[in-house]
Amino acid sequence: MHTSLIECSKQARGYSLKHFTRIIKNKTRRVRDGLLPEITEQDCSEQMKILSDVLLPELDEALFAIAHGDLSPQNILIDAYHNIIR
Repeated sequence: MHTSLIECSKQARGYSLKHFTRIIKNKTRRVRDGLLPEITEQDCSEQMKILSDVLLPELDEALFAIAHGDLSPQNILIDAYHNIIR
């Protein structure tokens, strides 16, 4: 299952900076909504500030795979034909 999910995500999906910026913005929204009490908006802001320092520009358009940190049946989305939804 893990291998299948990784293969589904190994596609050119745009720029990594854009991808991780979106993730941090979504996390910030969840912090504001009280859904992530263990972190603060400041934590999110600090992550945003260091993105350009930790992402290598030469790899910005490289293929990458996304792994799910909490893989379990309720976290896998499938269509009516039991295909994993990307």
